[in-house]
Amino acid sequence: MSDAKDMGFTPNEMMTIAASRALKSDDVCFVGIGAPSAACNVARLTHAPDITLIYESGTIGTAPDVLP
Repeated sequence: MSDAKDMGFTPNEMMTIAASRALKSDDVCFVGIGAPSAACNVARLTHAPDITLIYESGTIGTAPDVLP
């Protein structure tokens, strides 16, 4: 079995995508920084457009155009 580096992505990228796939459009999700934020926004932009994201800064339903 080949590892992630052989396939062109990092283990962190693989975990981010796995986490995003676990989220559904009707979920309410408390969002951290870094990979959790990326996972939630990948889900929102690909298959879960109605997900409600609550950021640790206190914003609810924010939909950033660009990820930090």
